[in-house]
Amino acid sequence: MHNPLFMGYFRKKNSVGVKKTVLVVDDHEFVLAALAALMNSPVLQVYTAESSEKALSICKAYTIDVAFIDARMRPTSGIELIGMIHKKYPTIKVVGMTSYTEKATILDFIAAGVVGYVPKLKLNQALFSDCLQAVLAGQTFFPEEVKKMIAELSSKAHPTKTLLSAREYEIAKLLCTGNSAKEIADQLGISKNTVDDYKKTMLEKTNTKNSSELVSFLHRNGLV
Repeated sequence: MHNPLFMGYFRKKNSVGVKKTVLVVDDHEFVLAALAALMNSPVLQVYTAESSEKALSICKAYTIDVAFIDARMRPTSGIELIGMIHKKYPTIKVVGMTSYTEKATILDFIAAGVVGYVPKLKLNQALFSDCLQAVLAGQTFFPEEVKKMIAELSSKAHPTKTLLSAREYEIAKLLCTGNSAKEIADQLGISKNTVDDYKKTMLEKTNTKNSSELVSFLHRNGLV
């Protein structure tokens, strides 16, 4: 069944008949199918991806207007994927999704630069429609409790960056925008092994276990 909420809006905004394109990314196939069904409409072209790799291939092949991305995926997390999309396809508007409502995950989304956030457990056609309309109009879309988090963050000074050396900070910024160790090495004119050594040191300093946790830590603590 088509979604009348989307049709009513886009008939007014899109009289030439050009569909808006939406990408939904989630590594659970049944969840992915359910989310895509919520957007079923003749005025929307919906693509789905169960991995970051497939999501990037879709972004390369098609012009995507809005991407709804789940936070927790493997092996590449949704937070890392957002950084990659911002780097390669900066015009795509990204909305974060998660079944986990803990503050840390939402803060990771905010730090990653999403323009909206929707809790998957509360999703319905009306919420999706409201979110999609807002972000396509150049607005943000956050629940009231998330807006309060954003306000609190903006009122606090960020932690000092002295935790990282100048070179570590340089590498950290590149990691957070989705660059691989080899890409960072090429950009900085150093070897991949050197980048790996710096990364290992940063993992130790931040008490994190892998790149995903490191990136989340750096964003969450205002270090990049």
